[in-house]
Amino acid sequence: MKRWRGQTGGEGPPARTGAVATCGCGAVRVTTHGYLARMFCHCTICQRVNDAPFGDPVFSFRWQVELHDSAQVQWKRHTWNPINVNRGSCRTCGKLMIEYVALTPFAVVVGSSWEDQGQLPPARGHIFYDTRVEDIDDGLPKAHGYIASQLAVTRWALAGMFGR
Repeated sequence: MKRWRGQTGGEGPPARTGAVATCGCGAVRVTTHGYLARMFCHCTICQRVNDAPFGDPVFSFRWQVELHDSAQVQWKRHTWNPINVNRGSCRTCGKLMIEYVALTPFAVVVGSSWEDQGQLPPARGHIFYDTRVEDIDDGLPKAHGYIASQLAVTRWALAGMFGR
């Protein structure tokens, strides 16, 4: 029987239950049925879109993410060399909910709007810690700057892909 990497729940295909994130008004719901990595992101974009000191993104494969009522999502492509992402925000309240990384099978459920934190995997560390608004002493690794943060995300996502 095939082992689904990065999924909590063991053998077989992804379960239809998972962690649920919602936007501020409740019009958009995203369910993750598996995970590659979770981290705390201190970049200025996450600070702005979450109206918080950091974001709580979860990286998954696209097929592990279920977007409920996709008609409520407004999509916009953002391009930064070398990263291209397609961002989905709620049409009603404007909260960023999901990103698809171009030319990859990855989806990122964005935000700190998780209904039940207990269903999420533990965070692997902090990225873009150089732009933090407050110090956090939690014993997790902290990546400073763009290159170090991108390498940390890659390392943690690969570890999730291979079940480590």
